[in-house]
Amino acid sequence: MVEAGSGNNKLTVDQTASSIALNTKVTSDVISSELLPGVNYVSTEGKFAGGVSVHTGEFSDSVQVINTLPVITTSVDTHGGNDSIVVSSTGDSNGHLSLIRGPLNLETGNGVNSIQASDRSSTNSSEEALIFSIQLRWIPA
Repeated sequence: MVEAGSGNNKLTVDQTASSIALNTKVTSDVISSELLPGVNYVSTEGKFAGGVSVHTGEFSDSVQVINTLPVITTSVDTHGGNDSIVVSSTGDSNGHLSLIRGPLNLETGNGVNSIQASDRSSTNSSEEALIFSIQLRWIPA
């Protein structure tokens, strides 16, 4: 359990030294993978104003973003490899996006990557998911 305490805190989970492909799950209170059975985090007297960041390694990783903290920025960087990121309440294409309650930054790095956001099971027709900017960069070899 990571108890950040009072004040403005930042949580960074760095798995970049991994020697295997990772399947990482990100929620508003737990980050888990094959390397980390579960990093439970809370800031009972403060907040994660500095954000929550998750970094995976250079292999073909997958990340499921299930939910995020309200207002707080969550960032995922999969670095190199052929990576996939799914943003959905179920971790697959059958969920909804209403539990993404703060800004979400996704970076995939070099490789053949995919990002999928699913709102398929949403029951509220007035909900909106806004994508503010997408930056695609091609870096020649």
